[in-house]
Amino acid sequence: MENNQNIQAVPDAQLAAKLEVEKEGINIKEALFRVLSYLPFILFSLFLALLVAFLFNRYATPKFQIRSTVLIKEDKKFGGNELMETMSIFSPMRNIENEKAILTSRDFCVKTIDALDFGVSYFEEGRVKNAELYHNSPIEVMIDSSHQQIIDAKFLVKIVNDLQFIIILDPDNAKLFDPKEQKVISTEKTLGLKSKKYYFGQTVENEYIKLVIHKVAKKEKLTPGQTVYFMLNQKEALYDAFHNQVEVAAISKNSTMLELKLITETVDKGKAFLNKFMELYINNGLEQKNETALKTISFIDEQLGSIADSLNYAEEGLERFRTSNRVIDLTVEGNFVFETLSKLEEQEALEKTKTKYYRYLLDYVSKKNSFQDVLAPSIMGIEDPLLNGLVGKLMDLFKEYKSHGMVGTELNPTQREIKQQIEMTSNQLIENVQNLVRNADVALRDLQARKGEYEARLSTLPSSERNLIRLKRRFSLNENLYIYLLQKRAEAAIARASNIADNRIIDDARMTEMVFPRKGTNFFLAFFLGLGIPIGVIYLRSFFSNKIISKADVDSVSNMPLLGIVGHSNKPSPLVVNNNPKSTIAETFRSLRSNIGYLVKGDKLVISVTSTISGEGKTFCSINIASVLALSGKKTILVGVDLRKPKIFNDFGLTNTVGVTTYLIGKSTIDEVIQASGQPNLDIVSAGPIPPNPAELLMDESFVRLINQLRERYEYVVLDTSPIGLVSDAFNVFPLSDVNLYVVRQNYTAKQNLSYVTQLYNQGNYRNGAIILNDFKASVAYGYGYGYGYGYGYGYGYGYGYGYGYGYGYGYGYGGYGNYGYGGGYYGESDEDDKVKESAISRIFNTVFGIFRSK
Repeated sequence: MENNQNIQAVPDAQLAAKLEVEKEGINIKEALFRVLSYLPFILFSLFLALLVAFLFNRYATPKFQIRSTVLIKEDKKFGGNELMETMSIFSPMRNIENEKAILTSRDFCVKTIDALDFGVSYFEEGRVKNAELYHNSPIEVMIDSSHQQIIDAKFLVKIVNDLQFIIILDPDNAKLFDPKEQKVISTEKTLGLKSKKYYFGQTVENEYIKLVIHKVAKKEKLTPGQTVYFMLNQKEALYDAFHNQVEVAAISKNSTMLELKLITETVDKGKAFLNKFMELYINNGLEQKNETALKTISFIDEQLGSIADSLNYAEEGLERFRTSNRVIDLTVEGNFVFETLSKLEEQEALEKTKTKYYRYLLDYVSKKNSFQDVLAPSIMGIEDPLLNGLVGKLMDLFKEYKSHGMVGTELNPTQREIKQQIEMTSNQLIENVQNLVRNADVALRDLQARKGEYEARLSTLPSSERNLIRLKRRFSLNENLYIYLLQKRAEAAIARASNIADNRIIDDARMTEMVFPRKGTNFFLAFFLGLGIPIGVIYLRSFFSNKIISKADVDSVSNMPLLGIVGHSNKPSPLVVNNNPKSTIAETFRSLRSNIGYLVKGDKLVISVTSTISGEGKTFCSINIASVLALSGKKTILVGVDLRKPKIFNDFGLTNTVGVTTYLIGKSTIDEVIQASGQPNLDIVSAGPIPPNPAELLMDESFVRLINQLRERYEYVVLDTSPIGLVSDAFNVFPLSDVNLYVVRQNYTAKQNLSYVTQLYNQGNYRNGAIILNDFKASVAYGYGYGYGYGYGYGYGYGYGYGYGYGYGYGYGYGGYGNYGYGGGYYGESDEDDKVKESAISRIFNTVFGIFRSK
């Protein structure tokens, strides 16, 4: 043990500081190279994702968005004496929300479907997907709407020739629809249709179906063998489908323009629906206006009928009186009385008409009618602005209530609020009309009093003149009223003829975009998932892995220095250095040899090699470390101290009859246990026969004496010890060793296995300890390569060397000598000569970092 005095360890503080610098600089590159190491897998995943996106985009049934725009004429108010203004009271003030509710009502959708030929859908079968033939089918199906029909089933029509076809029914999803009951009465698959030839125009009929198939006129010649199938659609299903697809929205917050949207798989069909939908909407508003005008004309015609009879009767009576009494005209006094009474009677008639209208309005409101067919006050010559305003407001409120009722229920909060407004406005209207009735009664009494005065003056005139005045008064009153009503009727007819829709179509239906599949979005998602999923799997696998994979894993669980990294060997023999001295594996052990010199200084060294469990490559490393030391011309001996599982003798083709155990029990001398390896400068001491008490033997003083004797004879003594995770034998060896090497195997050694030896190292019980990462594969270690610099002057320099994967070199010097490093180069053994191969990326990184590190 006295020779140990010449051994000097490299200060741990310097080593720890260097390791800390390495940890800080490695993270970004490790993440990058971790991904690059799985590049083929990632590229395959990306290709597969893009291929799936391409096939989906190509074969998915596309859906298109159809749009149109309509202008809403909102909040238009009318006034004045003209009948057209009067009629406007019957066109309630529109607002955007009301019109949206009307447009999204199911009623409008039903009317649109009924006006279109959507009852039969035609399709052309493709290899992957089917295409609908809207207005482009070679056949046309005419169904008997009074007969039962099979709906939602596929009828396959195969063209035989220009005159005949074969029809085949696919009973899947078939339903029997009864037009009388307007419902599906059977869903059994027994519904059938005999497959046979029919002539175009011939009735296809059985108890379940009745229809006729015609050739489309524009198809002059049909292709024999051509196949088309059609389906009979249930109207209720069509109503629901299109009703759910129509969207209505204002173009902007303050705009009165509405945009209608429809998602459809068939562009022409979607355009046809939306155009017809808007046409019916525009016509509906016009019909409401015309309906009001027609009701006004009808009311006036009823009044004209009764007044015409009265006028004829008055005219005949006046003519008879003049003829029989030979009276031509009145005196001046008579004319004055006549004219005055005529004016008073005309005023009285108007007041009575108003009173009659007031009572009609009170009765109408009390019955809580919908105000859709109420007569406007202005028609009766009533220009009271408050009355007209209240009637118009009630009409607006009833229409708004109805529009919300199309899409809501009585429990709708908006409807409840509108209903409250209707009640409040109705009460205001009733109160206003009652006041008007009282005022009209006062006016009538006043007119009647004034009439009484002039009738008294009339009594002073001659009897013939009095009778003539009475007859002329009756005739004049009926004539004036008749002319007034004729004028109003003419105005109503003009209003009807000049009516135009309040709303108008700005843009006809047009296809604006394909909304499904979103090709760009799908490719983007495929690209993102194609990269994200494999990268995520890589990092999750790394995150949840408890195995040592790279130097970063070693550094994360232990502060012991990493002496070097030994690559994977695919050679059949563990004697890699001896059998293949020019191989890259041999170079890695040469690097270890150099790094041992940087770890400790001394002329003669005892090196122990251990691991946690069996299978981590402890013996492989021991053999090749001893071999590479011997290659340098140093007398080296390899001692098998794993007494429980000896195996070194097999690798060198030696016997195990004598060895450490026979020496320790005194059966053999030191010279008897030393065997020649066949390699210059390398001798072997095998473990010997397996003893029953290996731990006790190693605790014996004779083992210390053996090590000391070997130290005197050899420059390097390499001890292959037993794993410390299984037995305690190796703990008797560590105090005798100048360098204690701990072997971990990539993707084999668990991270937690390093905790115990690290604790020993930190407590000073694992003197000059260092770690060897064995069986390193670049593809497993995220492509993060580790190389071995030999110090300046050897020819490789920092940042370039032999290693695995892509990387860059680090190392630290002590006393002017380079130390171990990692990074530098990519190598692989592709032929018998084990030639080194370096990738382009490696050369770039190595050049850049080599220049940087050399400075």
